Amino acid sequence: MALSWQIAKSTTTRPSSASMDEAKHRALEFFREACRALPVLMDMYNLDEVITQSELRAKIAAMFRKHSAVTNPKVVDMLVFKGKEELQNCLDHSKQRHHLISTYVVGTEGQRWERSCGQPLPRSRRALEQTSGTAALIDQEFTAETLLPLVESTAQCP
Repeated sequence: MALSWQIAKSTTTRPSSASMDEAKHRALEFFREACRALPVLMDMYNLDEVITQSELRAKIAAMFRKHSAVTNPKVVDMLVFKGKEELQNCLDHSKQRHHLISTYVVGTEGQRWERSCGQPLPRSRRALEQTSGTAALIDQEFTAETLLPLVESTAQCP
């Protein structure tokens, strides 16, 4: 609880960055802050069952890399503010476990499957293989490593 309070205390709004260097520094500070909060979030939402801390850190880093081409300091400040708000909502337990799993664990791969097929993402490999026409007796929960090859191997949705 003490770490949650420290993070909550540090998520205050400051004036806009004067330069891009200052904005990059603030973004790096926020990345470190988010990485420090990962153990707390993993315990709060019991995410150890579905993703490791290093995989979650890599997903957060990928989100930062997605916006690496932004050159306007005000836009960088806005993205950092939105990120801090998201982190604070997670730490305050304003989100439920399935919100975090659908956003950070399954991510766009699962959402892409749902949009293309009009069906929810199957819960197990057996369900996926039954929908793709092959009946196998494999009943294994999905992880990021097992999900992508299976989704890519299904040529079309049922």
